[in-house]
Amino acid sequence: MFTTLLVGLLTTGVLVLLPSTWQGDGRSLRYWVIGNLALSLDRVHTLTRHAFEAGALSELLASLAAACVVLGAATHMTALHLLLRSGSSVRDHRFPLAIALVVAVMGWLWSEPIAVAMIGTSLCIARMLAICWPRRQDLRGALAMSAAMLFFLAMNACGLWVQLPLVLFGHRNDMSSMPVTVLALDLVLSVVVNLAFLMILIELLYQRVERLSVTDALTGVLNRRGFLQAANLQLLHARHLGRMRCPASVLLLDLDHFKRVNDDFGHAMGDAVLQGAARCAATAVGQTDVIARWGGEEFVVLLPGVHLPQARETAERIRLEIARAPLADKAPVVTVSIGVAALDELLAIDQLPSLIAEADRRLYAAKRQRNCVVTHDDSPGGALVPSGESAWRAQRPMAGAVDPLGDPTQR
Repeated sequence: MFTTLLVGLLTTGVLVLLPSTWQGDGRSLRYWVIGNLALSLDRVHTLTRHAFEAGALSELLASLAAACVVLGAATHMTALHLLLRSGSSVRDHRFPLAIALVVAVMGWLWSEPIAVAMIGTSLCIARMLAICWPRRQDLRGALAMSAAMLFFLAMNACGLWVQLPLVLFGHRNDMSSMPVTVLALDLVLSVVVNLAFLMILIELLYQRVERLSVTDALTGVLNRRGFLQAANLQLLHARHLGRMRCPASVLLLDLDHFKRVNDDFGHAMGDAVLQGAARCAATAVGQTDVIARWGGEEFVVLLPGVHLPQARETAERIRLEIARAPLADKAPVVTVSIGVAALDELLAIDQLPSLIAEADRRLYAAKRQRNCVVTHDDSPGGALVPSGESAWRAQRPMAGAVDPLGDPTQR
């Protein structure tokens, strides 16, 4: 028991030294440390139990120790809830404190704090198992935590199997001297649980950093690096399915007169328009399609398994969706020019840069008319829809300014 207490305190000290500035992890780390300290108080009571004489003080301390056990399990449960289910609501400190208070009162009134503590911790452990089990595939720490929770549930079930009949029939079982094997197993499980929590923290941090490295911070879609990785995965997936002759199409989008938005409405409005354009493009493509911000106001879309006619339909759908309404509150209606390129057979990821370059050439052709889709090098392949330009002039007249519509080189 002394070794378990020492290991628990050392582990708590290591967790305290960890940085708590990670997004959403600071509170979880604090709750886990509080849980370890609560469990340490129970172990201190177990070690010093014989120093107190039997009587009301001893029963009160036993009830408080049982409450500490349940408080530790409940705060651990809250820490895992905050860490692995950040999108759901949680009552934070109020829920563990309420459970611990109920256990203390019931243990004092019933004079059986050990049985009450076993029941309370079993409920918290079952909840922790339900939290960690769905994440066992992508987090090895969650798998280790789930295994430890199963062992703890088995230990509590065995303890209740022995304890409850004695309690119900009026017999007392001291349980002050537990077998050495049970103490050793408790020590091992305590170490495993703390290491599993640390593994979960590290794995979530790694996933977060990896996600940030491939995601555009403004729009939430992929960046160039993420686009190339996703395209490579799509190609490998097609080969895995046996489709060696897999077509692919690329759309290159550029918002028309985006400089006007920044100049006339401010860069904050320009950022909102970019976010709206990304949302519109994402809703217009399929789940297997890959969309990314290529740079500035340009977006790129990879359509795996799609020939040129279907790619043109998708591009027209995106163009109409963006021009349908303002992309942000109090923003002007903007339009988009799209260049489309396709390959009947995408054999390797090395072919993708040339395919994007071909789409870029057709995007330049589309920018000469704007608000259109170009699928061939010789003609725009789409009609000019001037409603977007009319809406712009109606919302933001520019007296004395040069109309960039007459300048085909301005993007």
